[in-house]
Amino acid sequence: MDNIATISINTNPSIRGQGQGYLLIREFSNIAHKNLEVKEIIAIVKSINIKSMKSFTKAGFKKIEPLKGGKKIKYKLIFY
Repeated sequence: MDNIATISINTNPSIRGQGQGYLLIREFSNIAHKNLEVKEIIAIVKSINIKSMKSFTKAGFKKIEPLKGGKKIKYKLIFY
């Protein structure tokens, strides 16, 4: 599939827990889809990072598969 992007975020510790990560993920995803015609976005999240996993799920990403023996999890957002 063409037009695939990868996303990785790291928010400033002073704003963590305020929902900013979710907003950044959602905004990047929408801009990438609209302006760059991205059809799919991949994220790799550490399995111990519960807040990040929740942010990606809230932004519409689906859990795809565990990686590195379960230490990381692959998420994917597909635009139809």
